[in-house]
Amino acid sequence: MFRTRGRERPAFTLIELLVVIAIIAILIGLLLPAVQKIREAANRMKCSNNLKQIALGAHNYESSNGKLPPGMIGPLDPAATIGGGGSDVGVLVQILPYLEQDNIYKQIAPNWVTPYGPMQDEDNRNPALPFWFDNPYPPTAIYTAGRNKINTFLCPSDPNVNKPTDNHAGGGGQDGGYIIGGMLVRNVASTGAVVTSGFWYEDWNGVESLMPLATSNYVGCAGLGRGDYSTQLPSGIIPSQTEGIFVNRNGKALGQITDGTSNTIMFTEVSGRCHASYAGRNNVFAHTWVGSASISPGYGTVNGKDAFVYQMSSYHSGVVQVALADGSVRSVKAGIARNVSDATWAVLQAMGGVGDGIPTSFQGVSN
Repeated sequence: MFRTRGRERPAFTLIELLVVIAIIAILIGLLLPAVQKIREAANRMKCSNNLKQIALGAHNYESSNGKLPPGMIGPLDPAATIGGGGSDVGVLVQILPYLEQDNIYKQIAPNWVTPYGPMQDEDNRNPALPFWFDNPYPPTAIYTAGRNKINTFLCPSDPNVNKPTDNHAGGGGQDGGYIIGGMLVRNVASTGAVVTSGFWYEDWNGVESLMPLATSNYVGCAGLGRGDYSTQLPSGIIPSQTEGIFVNRNGKALGQITDGTSNTIMFTEVSGRCHASYAGRNNVFAHTWVGSASISPGYGTVNGKDAFVYQMSSYHSGVVQVALADGSVRSVKAGIARNVSDATWAVLQAMGGVGDGIPTSFQGVSN
């Protein structure tokens, strides 16, 4: 009896294996950017939806209270720097009930009741009104509530969402922490400041068990703030006439936005953690929903890790997203420099003001 012997298939040669590996590597190299692009598109859409929800929350606040909350309950004198005379309660924490976060709000609001009047009332002009974070210090109940991450305040493109800031925990470390009061945005004629911003921050030292606070990638827009800088800039902007929606002690009804709700920035992205006073460090300060108020478009727009904490900024490629006062969301191009002579910078400031009277086209600042 004869038996046939099957032919044995030879194994892959080393060269063939290398060719296959090279082809797979090329395919992965081609697919990875596409996957990343799809992921970023989804993140950007989620971020846009967050901004829309925050803007709608502010609208619902206005419907219930007759006007929007102020950016913050700061100093009695709008020209004063960050300091006493106000509780520094900010806009984000005040709209929590309108963002389906009423349970967290109820943990916080009782702590705003003081012998000197309510902390969240912009008409409370009692000079003895304490800061919300100093009544007493530490504000255990509010800090505990403020540790809750609220997804509506978080941009999925920000890689630092879960990264603690630099801090002085345990008496060591370095300057840095979480913003708990401000930004207080102003323009000041006597110092020639087109825009200046001040804030309080928590450096962790002595309250390590109450940290970290939950961050926010969104804050209100203050325009160039309140102030008295009435000299016209080379670009045509007059800072004192470019007050934004969310400034110190000046809550506005939507009807007071005379430039038009579709032409005025209400909320903006903010992802930067740098500060000009701390060169070479990119994790110094972070915004929180429990303490932050607003920032100014006067500092321009930036992408990435080198953005200052007081700048409009994001991790989206080439843009920073904003919610307009009509509830729509638009993309402002990144890379607008702080240049008071620049026409693009001027358009951005006009978009940040509620009643500057300057005709604007969003195309001037969009990609």
